[in-house]
Amino acid sequence: MWRKWLIASTHLAVGAASGLMVQRFFPSDMEPVLKRLCFGFVAGYASHLLLDSFPHQEYVFEGLKLAPVLFVEITMTFFLFLFFRKPTMVNLIIFFGMAGGAMPDVVYFANKHLLGWAHLGDLGSVVHLFSHDAVPLGFDVSIYIQLLLALGAYCFVRLKLRPVK
Repeated sequence: MWRKWLIASTHLAVGAASGLMVQRFFPSDMEPVLKRLCFGFVAGYASHLLLDSFPHQEYVFEGLKLAPVLFVEITMTFFLFLFFRKPTMVNLIIFFGMAGGAMPDVVYFANKHLLGWAHLGDLGSVVHLFSHDAVPLGFDVSIYIQLLLALGAYCFVRLKLRPVK
C-alpha cells in the first residue's frame, strides 16, 4: 500500500534547489547571513507543501524496514548536493533548503516511529498545513516522476548555481 508522502530524495533535492533559487532575489552582499539561511529554509519548507499538494506514491514498506532505505537515500542525496569545492555559505544554504524540505516529514516520522506523542502528531498535521492531495490530478505522481524531479533539481543546483558569498 502506498502512503501519502513523497520519497525523501525528492523533498531534499527540491528543497535544496528552492533554497538556492530564492537567493536570486537578494543582493549578493546581503547581511546578516542568518537571513539568507532562514529564507533558504522557508523556501525548502514551501517546496515541501507544494510537492505534497499533488497526489503521489512513496515507499511500499514502513517502520524499521524503511530506516536503512532512508539512511542510504538521505546520505546519497547529501553527498550529491553538498560540494566540497563550493564556499561554505553555498553549502549552508543548500543544507538549510534541504532541512526545510524535509522538516514536515521528520516531525511526522519522529512522532510515528520514535516518540508517539499526541502533541507531536498534531504538530505534524499543522506543519503539513493539510496540503496533501490538494491538487486533483486524477492519478498519483509515480516514484519515477519524483526521481526525474529530483534529477532536475540536481541539474539546477549543479548547472545554474549562482555564486553566493
